[in-house]
Amino acid sequence: MLRGHRTFCSMNGLAVFDAYVRAQTPASVRLVFLCGRYISGDTRRDVEPLVREQGHTAVVPPRYPPERLRGIYIGGFAEMKDGAGVWLVTERFDDPRLKDRLQPFLGRKNEIRLPFADGDLRLIFRRLEICSNLQGYNYIQPCSV
Repeated sequence: MLRGHRTFCSMNGLAVFDAYVRAQTPASVRLVFLCGRYISGDTRRDVEPLVREQGHTAVVPPRYPPERLRGIYIGGFAEMKDGAGVWLVTERFDDPRLKDRLQPFLGRKNEIRLPFADGDLRLIFRRLEICSNLQGYNYIQPCSV
């Protein structure tokens, strides 16, 4: 059974994939979250050069940083520099230190912005004001920048 998630955070340049994503990610994606019950070994190995060589920021629970960095982690929240990028290791994704560190990636309230080479895609979440039986439900309104 799926558990409901109580978190939503508007972010810029974030893409969400399944447990088997490979390294062919858009160049505009600078923030990677490896979280969930299972992330394949191939995916974890593909993310390492994105962080080390291309300067990505990866947010991970304690079980997902590269093997060579796991011994450094002592609990709580840790920032581990790795070449051009950084691994943010946290036991809690709602840790205020993580939110502070991710401030450059955060978007406007209720907005997700995905930058692409030919323009941005913005998803804006708004509350419906008046709409017969749908009043009060949230919806996604795509719009261009």
